[in-house]
Amino acid sequence: MVRVPPSISHSYIPCQEGDLDSKLEALFIGLASRQPKAPLVFVPRGTALDGVVNALGRQGFKGAVALHEALGFKLDTFRNLAGKYEEEAGTTQPALGEDTVGTGSKSSEAAATAAATGAASFSSLKSKLPILVASEDTARGLHLPGVDVVFIAARPRSADEYVHLAGRTGRCGEEGHVVSLVSYREGKALEVWAKQPGFPLERERLMD
Repeated sequence: MVRVPPSISHSYIPCQEGDLDSKLEALFIGLASRQPKAPLVFVPRGTALDGVVNALGRQGFKGAVALHEALGFKLDTFRNLAGKYEEEAGTTQPALGEDTVGTGSKSSEAAATAAATGAASFSSLKSKLPILVASEDTARGLHLPGVDVVFIAARPRSADEYVHLAGRTGRCGEEGHVVSLVSYREGKALEVWAKQPGFPLERERLMD
């Protein structure tokens, strides 16, 4: 049974529509309201990561980058590595909070820089905010130091998959938060899922 450490809190933002554009709008609001130092954004499988990175850039988030690029891989190579890990893992997936693959991602240095300038307003910092963008099938098992908020812009296929995506934050006892960007129907399903691993789930309201 996959564990959910108490250091991770969970919430979701319901979107009027379930399409990616609506969820990206909710993402922009979530970034502004939470003001994370090093967020990780999961998008649906098959989504063009460059398109999401560009959308973030148009909103002033110039530090957005695809996860595979931040780690120095080509996308196909990175997907093959992720697939190989999942095959080798089989049914014994790592529990949340356990380190599996250590990385020296560029986001860690950028996150430290952003944290050091904490006195500045978020609006002035967001152009340098390191935002990692990944598809749901390319981050299982990775240990990404410093990720404080995970945004999930698509409904995972199962409760276990949600928990594994959520586990990219709250590593090694650090506090983390997971924000799901979902349609109202997906939000109801997520509430049911939350009862299985037994974690509290809060519904957030979009700002006017």
